[in-house]
Amino acid sequence: MKTSQLTLIGTILAVSALSIPMIINETSPKPEMIDESTYMLSIDPLQRVLEHCESQRKLATGEIPERNADGSFNGIDLIGLYYSNDTHYIDNNTCKWQYVGPATNSINKWGGAPMYQKQNKSVGELLAENNVDYLQDKLVVTRGLTLKGDPGCGAVISTDLQTHWFGIDSVSNPTKMTLFSENPHQCMVNTSSCFCNAQIELASITLDELIYFPSIDKQKYSEILIGYLYDENINRTPKFQIGKLNLNYTDSSAIGYCGHVWGTNTYGFFSGAIVNDIVEDYRIEKESPSLCAISEDAEWWENEN
Repeated sequence: MKTSQLTLIGTILAVSALSIPMIINETSPKPEMIDESTYMLSIDPLQRVLEHCESQRKLATGEIPERNADGSFNGIDLIGLYYSNDTHYIDNNTCKWQYVGPATNSINKWGGAPMYQKQNKSVGELLAENNVDYLQDKLVVTRGLTLKGDPGCGAVISTDLQTHWFGIDSVSNPTKMTLFSENPHQCMVNTSSCFCNAQIELASITLDELIYFPSIDKQKYSEILIGYLYDENINRTPKFQIGKLNLNYTDSSAIGYCGHVWGTNTYGFFSGAIVNDIVEDYRIEKESPSLCAISEDAEWWENEN
């Protein structure tokens, strides 16, 4: 093995033993001291990440000078380093161990706000502090649009089958929780919120089955939607399938709908709400909404005028 393989980050790190207490947290696997001879025989992906992170720390604290004696710069030029196994993940951007066990629900896996078991464990501790004994597979944690920080919210089913809603100060590192006996911001037509997201996710893992539109409703709401798309001059593929969005709104007269447009499209799905036979909400989606029920033999509808 060539000595140059040790130079993973410029001229940084020529040490005989590595210790990395600065980047270890309570969920990280316990590291061992590695001497130089052992290191030279086995440079694994984990050590590459750890060395990179340690070098970033030393550059930031001045333990490694910005310039060498010959005037050359010490620089970190490697990007995209990461290591993962069945339980943990670390990369050279965050330099923090994260426990990435199985996600606790079927919606928020890696999209937008990954819900790691580590986070839910912290949420679980806060629930325990509030005397909520909950079902492990009936906990959802999510977030809404925010301009600062990462506050979140969620919902959980307790062992006595009661639904508890909560807000947390941080999704990534929750320390404070506020409990609610009812959803404080139930889904409203043409409105988005953190608690609406939680409502959708909770329904996705608790509904025994989805309800489908009967044929008469599919025709009715398809015709209403066709008229809306025409009147609003929305340029979409003319053919679509329609289904029922199984979402309860604050307005009891609101009917949730969803669908799939003809052909291959980046945003090939849609959803929204119809109130008193008027389309009050229409939005395009990259994936079919989790609460969307489209029958396998659904017809294709289009404007025939």
